[in-house]
Amino acid sequence: MPLPVRSAVTPPISKRQHALDIPETTYHPETVRPRQTLQPTIPQPFEFPGDYFSQRSKEQFQRLLSQQGERENQLRIHKAKQVPKFFQKPLAHAEDSTDDDQDANVTYGMFMNSAKRAKERKAFDEYMRRKEELTREMELREEEERNNREKQEVQELRKQMVYKAMEYKPVQPFLPVRAEPKYTVPKTFNFTMFKSPCK
Repeated sequence: MPLPVRSAVTPPISKRQHALDIPETTYHPETVRPRQTLQPTIPQPFEFPGDYFSQRSKEQFQRLLSQQGERENQLRIHKAKQVPKFFQKPLAHAEDSTDDDQDANVTYGMFMNSAKRAKERKAFDEYMRRKEELTREMELREEEERNNREKQEVQELRKQMVYKAMEYKPVQPFLPVRAEPKYTVPKTFNFTMFKSPCK
């Protein structure tokens, strides 16, 4: 007798009827993809792998070039500056002024700065005089040091140029020395070091 197929309608079979449970199937016909029909091969032009990237780089370069040209054209356009905003009221004649609370103009006497300028000029002249004296003293001091240095160098050169006689070396005549031989003390061989095998 064939076993009943497990489905969603029929209740599951208990373990009392069979020793082992019937495994659930993983086959679902609604999830199976339909078989694809074979399509004819469409011919395409042959291209090297680098052609696509070279064409893409050219297009990108042209796009950047056009953007740069547009930016330069915009910079060439003259743009007028805005009208400045005056926070101060424009000058007007006193008779035409409508402000009643405006203070009247006060005129002051003329003040001459001649005495002040004379003091400043005197102090500046004194400063320039001191500066000139210091520069003159520095120049004289440098010239004196340079002359002393030149004199010392001339003295050293004269010392080196003066002819100096060579030292006299006493003449020692060559006299052959008679050899004196050293007398040696004869030594006798110690025969007692070896023992005779006859004994």
